[in-house]
Amino acid sequence: YVKKRWMKISKKHKLKMIISGLDSIPTFTLNYKNFDLYKTYITQEMLRKGFLASNIIFISIAHNRNIIDNYLKNLEPILSFIKECEDGKKDIKSFLEGPVISNSFKRLN
Repeated sequence: YVKKRWMKISKKHKLKMIISGLDSIPTFTLNYKNFDLYKTYITQEMLRKGFLASNIIFISIAHNRNIIDNYLKNLEPILSFIKECEDGKKDIKSFLEGPVISNSFKRLN
């Protein structure tokens, strides 16, 4: 269900989205050079809306259709905004409130 809805949102906003993963752990990638910035923005904005989310979701039996639909309803405007950034209408960097995510794992001590 989530993968199908992501695809629908992707087509609606003409995003270059690659969807993969198991149905219980679906993930998407936005096929743009600024993906790390976009992923950071997704997490930032979803946290603001009460979701701990990025480009991956871990589905559990606690997730009912209402919860998933609410998640998707809150994610869609964020993805629409990202498309505006990709089209050059907005600068994603000016909307980030913290550091960009790191894709590398490093020891803390």
